[in-house]
Parts: sequence; structure tokens; C-alpha cells
Amino acid sequence: MNSQAWHPVPDDESLWQRFEHDFRFRLEHHRGDGPAIREPAGAVTFDLSPVFDADDQEAFDAGERRLDDEVLGAFRRVFTEDLIVLDWQHTTYRLPPQSPATPVLPFPNGDYHAFLTEDMSQGTFGHPWEHTLCVFGPDLVADLVPRLSSWLPVKRRATQRLLLHRVTMGDLDDFLALHALESRRPPELITKLLQDFCAVWEGGEHGYWRIEFEGRTAGYGGVKPRTWHGKPVWNLYYRMWPDLRGKGIATEMAAKAIAVARELHPSWPVLVETRPDNVPSIRLAAGAGMTRHPDADGWAVFVLPAL
Repeated sequence: MNSQAWHPVPDDESLWQRFEHDFRFRLEHHRGDGPAIREPAGAVTFDLSPVFDADDQEAFDAGERRLDDEVLGAFRRVFTEDLIVLDWQHTTYRLPPQSPATPVLPFPNGDYHAFLTEDMSQGTFGHPWEHTLCVFGPDLVADLVPRLSSWLPVKRRATQRLLLHRVTMGDLDDFLALHALESRRPPELITKLLQDFCAVWEGGEHGYWRIEFEGRTAGYGGVKPRTWHGKPVWNLYYRMWPDLRGKGIATEMAAKAIAVARELHPSWPVLVETRPDNVPSIRLAAGAGMTRHPDADGWAVFVLPAL
């Protein structure tokens, strides 16, 4: 069915069962302490705090309208078949993408809701307590993510096995414990290091992630901007908990980090500087297609050229 008007779906039990099974929908996260679904590989989740924390109602309304307009506009550009609209504890609808009106808007200002293609492979999921919007599916991600990224911060990205969260000072205890295993630097300097990592994100640039694997923090890594030989580059870094090494986590994270770097600044090379005896890091750099340059200041240097 593909008329221009939305219509309710009275018997929606099978749709909810599919959604709960495929996305592992978790109501226990209703307080906003994490994602309420298993975010599919390739998904990008946006932080809506700039809208929710607006100075006044007028600014909030403007941000809400902007997000609704951009998401609905992407639906019209990307999809031709009806979307399923799941609204927790409310009526389920089918929505033609070209419909001039919708009974539920994408901004999550009330309850959980999802806009989904029939096979549930693409769409959005709004989390009103976490203040996030998850965008997934290759066609929708390609169209919508660059538009939302121009004014909303990315909170996390998903790969096949990982959730990659932007680092925050809430990670400090774990960050200190991990670095204490292999670093002689005092806690004050490690704390300053995490503060510097957070400042990259707060300054509007892309920075390092906290890496989540099977529900626990596996380590930290990703790319962030730096200057090398007077030119901007992406610095690729990671540090993993020892008991999770050897599982391919760093490789999976690095592949996503390089892909994101290429999307954001394709003209920047990707750089790795590591100890010459750090065999895992050297193997990771080589596996990512990076070329070893002459060692500098006691560091082994690997570079992935700009596109």
C-alpha cells in the first residue's frame, strides 16, 4: 500500500515482536543510561542535548522543527515504500514517505518510537530519556548523517560487534585503571589526558572513542586531528584491556575510525606513532594498509596517504 495518507495498523503485535527480536528492544534502559536497542552495524546515534538543553522554549521548538524537517526530508528522498511507525504504548501507523502529514514526528519528545522500512533494515529510533536519535541503514545514513552532523554532535557509532562512544569524563575511573597497568605517569597526568581527549569533542572536532564490546568497556581509541610536519593529519590511537586483546577489537575499531576520517577530511593522511617494539600496534597499522616511514624521535611511524 502506498497512498499519500498515513493510516493506523490495528493489529501490530507481529510488528512489535519483530522489532523486539531484531533490535533487542530493552525497556530497562528507559532512564537513559544507554541505548535501548541493539544499534545495527553502521548506525550513527546523535546527541539531542543541544535541543533539549535549549535556553528557552522558542529555541527548543526551533531545534525540534529542524530535526523533524531534516529527517522527514530524508525519508522523502530515500524511500518510496510505506514506512512502519512504532510508537511505544500508542498506535502503530504506516506512513508513505511523501505524506504531507504524520501522526508521529521523528523528534523523541515523549516516548520511544521508530520509523522503519518494511524489512526493518533502515530507519530511525528515538530515545527520549537518553536524548538521542539513532539513524541506521546505508541509504538513510548516507543521506541524513551528513546533514545532522552539521549541527548535532555524534554520541556513538556501531560496527558489527562494537559500540564506539565519544569519550567523557564519566569514563575517568576505567581510564585511570587501564592506564595504570602500563604507564608510570601519575593519575593527575592521566586525568589531564582524558580531559584533552574530551576537549577535542567539545571543540567540535572528531575525537577518540570509548570502545564497548559485549556490554563492557574494551578500551579507548579512534582518530583525532593533530599536526604532523606542519600539516593536519588524523592520529590513530588505541589502548585495550589485556584480557580482550587478540579478539580483533582494535582492528574493527581502526577500520571504522579510518572510514570516518575519510568521510570528514579525506585530504588528511592517517598517522600512527608507536614504540618500535609494540608488535600489536605495528601489525594493526600494517593491516590497515599503512606504510612505515623512517622512525622519528624513537617512534615507529606509519602513514596512510590522503585520498
